[in-house]
Amino acid sequence: MKLRIKKIKSSEQHDTCRFLTICICNKKPWVRYRNNRQPPSRHAGYSPAGMARTKCCGPPSLLTAGNACRTRPDRHARTEVPPPATPHHASCKKRSITGCSRQQGQHDCNMRIVGKRRNIHVFLACLLVTGAVFLFFTVFLESPSALPEDPLATTPAWTRDALIPLHPAALPEANDKTRLGERLFFDKRLSGNNTIACASCHDPERGGTDRLAVSSGVDNRQGSINSPTVFNASLHFAQFWDGRADTLEAQAVGPIHNPVEMASGWPEIIDRLSADPAYRSAFAGLYPEGISATAILDAIASYERTLLTPNSRFDRFLDGDERILTPLELTGYRRFLDYGCASCHQGVALGGNMYQRFGVMQDYFAGRPVSPSDLGRYNVTGKEEDRHVFKVPSLRNIAVTAPYFHDASAGTLEEAVAVMGSYQLGRELGSEDIRSLSAFLRTMTGEWRGKRLQ
Repeated sequence: MKLRIKKIKSSEQHDTCRFLTICICNKKPWVRYRNNRQPPSRHAGYSPAGMARTKCCGPPSLLTAGNACRTRPDRHARTEVPPPATPHHASCKKRSITGCSRQQGQHDCNMRIVGKRRNIHVFLACLLVTGAVFLFFTVFLESPSALPEDPLATTPAWTRDALIPLHPAALPEANDKTRLGERLFFDKRLSGNNTIACASCHDPERGGTDRLAVSSGVDNRQGSINSPTVFNASLHFAQFWDGRADTLEAQAVGPIHNPVEMASGWPEIIDRLSADPAYRSAFAGLYPEGISATAILDAIASYERTLLTPNSRFDRFLDGDERILTPLELTGYRRFLDYGCASCHQGVALGGNMYQRFGVMQDYFAGRPVSPSDLGRYNVTGKEEDRHVFKVPSLRNIAVTAPYFHDASAGTLEEAVAVMGSYQLGRELGSEDIRSLSAFLRTMTGEWRGKRLQ
């Protein structure tokens, strides 16, 4: 059994693993480093059976390939190897990189690097580099959909399983109730002065929003919070930024009675709709009680449940179309997983299924006036731990729903990514990270009625 020892140059990205020697024995890496700094737990090195577990600052995929951490070598580093099948005496030469540490833990290995083979090793390395350059220009530049390393190869199973595609087959079929709900959704007679409809703030032609920082209600009154998209709202576990409504029906009540938004009430709405023969006929055919508040809310919610946007490019990727994403988008996906974005943005809606504090790593609200809308779920529960806690928004169609956050403070997707990096992840993202993550997020734009959202 022969054993080779490699030492690989340092990497700025992995500065926690400085003095490293990699020992490849029986095609399995065994790693030891001198300094006491503990690298992140997600970068776990391979530990052969029967030996204590070690850590290494590099993805497992690098270790299994024999590349291990890219770190600065140290002449005092020690090498450990797993037990061989049978005792084997170590044969060491002065040319060995580490000088050989014999009988470590009563186990020996041959640790020789033969000088005569150096030239052929250099030749093979040059040949490999030439081939890699040729592959890059012929594959990646000519075929933008060619895949780099599989982003899921070293991703924990729970992360992969948390990302769920939305299929066209999941769409509810249109029927008389959903058609009635659609008509009500666009009807301005539900507002006090007949000027505002549900669609005024949640326009399906504008990504399910109005694309304003805050919405304008009756008499041009200004709201206090950014309107979330109505698309895929039925996939959320609660409605509104603060989650105060647990159903679509409960959500629809709020704007109707809000004095800033629609400033209306049920008696006047029912009177107006009852004066319309088409409404009287439609309600009579669906609801025994005819036109009522309950029936109106049920019809609107039934329509909103049809507002799903499947078949995004990311959905198709999750379904197995591995060539649909570009290398840049795949890099963004890798960052999305590695940086922990999927911890909150998960499920079929890629969000909308949990609450989270805005400003996990830094105080987002420091040094600025705090409005009631900034308090988030605290307005619902009155609990101090819910201050600045909001429902995690869905990432579906995020590219067409600017501006971002409850306060509309980010005007572009790139700005939003940078803010999330700083305040939620504790990372100051570089320009390349922001570029790749933004490109990946743009793959989440789905289709409505057979057309890609614009």
